[in-house]
Amino acid sequence: VLMECEHGRLHQNTETCRIDFQPLAAAHGGPAVGRLLVTTFHNPWCVLLRFNTGDLVRLEECGPCPCGRREGLTGACIEGRAGNLTLTTRGRLVTERQLDEQLGSVAGLIAYELIQQAAGRYRLRCLAGRGSDVAPAAAALRRLYGDDASIAVSVETEILPAPSGKFR
Repeated sequence: VLMECEHGRLHQNTETCRIDFQPLAAAHGGPAVGRLLVTTFHNPWCVLLRFNTGDLVRLEECGPCPCGRREGLTGACIEGRAGNLTLTTRGRLVTERQLDEQLGSVAGLIAYELIQQAAGRYRLRCLAGRGSDVAPAAAALRRLYGDDASIAVSVETEILPAPSGKFR
């Protein structure tokens, strides 16, 4: 559906599909962030179907890409999956990319799983390098979710994928 060019931008494959972009509300990152609805071409069984891929994309807002591609949608990055969105204590959506950016500052953090247990209550399960201090992870999450967020952090020996085979 999208292909990354040599400049790191994501270009729609206009020969194989049509993309309808549905922006999120401004309070949640729109109009630059939204979900993709895809209609594939050259498939005799699915000619009129639009697929909700579940992907959230941030559109490129820096003008034309230096690679020269001009057709279709151009994305700056994948924000994550709609099914993995969480909410701040004030009800604003948080994407996986935003979460990764915050937790990327925690030294020694190898992998994590964040579970929003209820409004304003979060559980962070993480894998950490030997001797690493993951205490800063709670502070990083409070910067993202709100000072009033209740955050429990636990260090695990493994984090297993979901039944789908994907890590969430």
